[in-house]
Amino acid sequence: MSKRGLLDLLLLPLLLMLVFNQPLTIFAQSSDDTDSLNLQITELTQLVEDLTIQINNLETRVAELEEAAPTVPTAQIDDSIGKRSNPVPFGDSFTFEFTEYGSSGAFDVTASLSILSVIRGQEALDIINADDAYADELPSELEWAIVEMQLDYLAGSEDDPYSIYLYPTVFDVSGKEIAQNYYAYTNLAEFNYTSLFPGAVHTGYVILVVPQGEDAFDLVVNAGNDTIFFATE
Repeated sequence: MSKRGLLDLLLLPLLLMLVFNQPLTIFAQSSDDTDSLNLQITELTQLVEDLTIQINNLETRVAELEEAAPTVPTAQIDDSIGKRSNPVPFGDSFTFEFTEYGSSGAFDVTASLSILSVIRGQEALDIINADDAYADELPSELEWAIVEMQLDYLAGSEDDPYSIYLYPTVFDVSGKEIAQNYYAYTNLAEFNYTSLFPGAVHTGYVILVVPQGEDAFDLVVNAGNDTIFFATE
C-alpha cells in the first residue's frame, strides 16, 4: 500500500468519528461552534502530521534493515553427480527415488546408497577361499572384489517392506562392461535380498569380478530411474 493510501485509511475513521459524533457542529453558525470545529480540525491535522512522521521513520528503518540483512546464497545443485564423468565420490552417498509395488499397491521409495569399502586382489581371494571351497577360478585378467554397500531407507510405505536388490555393474577404465559370469560365496552379510521399512539402515557385501591390476573401475547401480556411477577409490 502507498503512503497516501495508508494515510487515507488512517484518516477515514477519524473523519467519520468527527462527523457522526458531532452531527450539528459542521452546520453550526455561532462563533463558539466555529472555534470548536477549527480546534478539532487543527488537532486532526496535527495527528495526521504525527502519523506521517512515524510512517516515514518506519520506512527508513525497514530500508536500513533490508540493506543490513545478509545475503543468503542460493544452493547450487550439481545435476551431473553420479554420472560417469563425475561419479559419486568414494564413501559419499547418493539419494534416489522410485516407485515400488507391494500388497497395498504402489508406493514411493526414497533411499540413500553409498559404497563404504572395496576389498580386492589377494585379500579378497583369501576371504573367499576361507568360506567357499568351490568358488569359480578366474582367468588371469580378472580378480575378485568384495564391495561393502550401505542403504539408508529414508521414506516409503509403513505397511509394505522394501526388498533390496541393487546389484552393481562393473566397467573397466576403457568403458567395457565386465560380465559377472563367475560365482563365489562368503559368510559376510549379504547386501541384497534384505527387506526394510522406513528409517532402517542396512550394510552388506556383494562379490564382483573386476579387471586384474587396474587401480580403478566404474561401479554402476541402477536404482529406479537413476543409473548411478560410484567411484571405487
